[in-house]
Amino acid sequence: MIEILKNPYTWPPFFMNAGIYGAYQALAGVWGQSYIMKVYGMNRITTANYMLLLFIGAAFGSVVIGKLSDMLSKKKLPMIIFGAVNLGLWVFIVLLNDGKVPFETLGILLFLLGFSQAAIILSWACGKEVNNPRFAGISMAVVNIGEFLGAAIVPMITGVFLDKYKNLLSAQQVYARSFTCYLISAALGFVCIFFIKETKCRNIF
Repeated sequence: MIEILKNPYTWPPFFMNAGIYGAYQALAGVWGQSYIMKVYGMNRITTANYMLLLFIGAAFGSVVIGKLSDMLSKKKLPMIIFGAVNLGLWVFIVLLNDGKVPFETLGILLFLLGFSQAAIILSWACGKEVNNPRFAGISMAVVNIGEFLGAAIVPMITGVFLDKYKNLLSAQQVYARSFTCYLISAALGFVCIFFIKETKCRNIF
């Protein structure tokens, strides 16, 4: 365990997970439903159907990105590509029209957010392939903890922003400012990808 924690190559995929998945989970698991209901005026059932697109995107993205990585025998390049897409989507959400993207694009946007964040699945293998094969399970678990860290911190910070601005701004403006946390989180996760060691789908320990 100590050997894994002391390995500098363990930490970039850990923090990539925290940043990219933290932003995704904050939207998909905590604040997304209230955002759609208050900003777009949808009822709960319709909102739930839109939220489902995040999870459908994640399911498809996991398969496609994993297959692409196998075809290329690379992990870093797919993570950079889809990490960039993910970051671009957050920029679009936060900066366009003060947090309210056109209704016609909302479903596509949610699907693509889920799809692109699925690049994090490659980080688990990256953590495994830079550490002693004897500790494969532990090394993957350590990297995976980054997801839980991000999923705990980003929604909490979002809640602080929502409480701060809820009586000062419109719902749309409040969520736009709160979602800046997601943009920053995704950006930090994306930057960490560049520090991940390319393993070419094999253990390099």
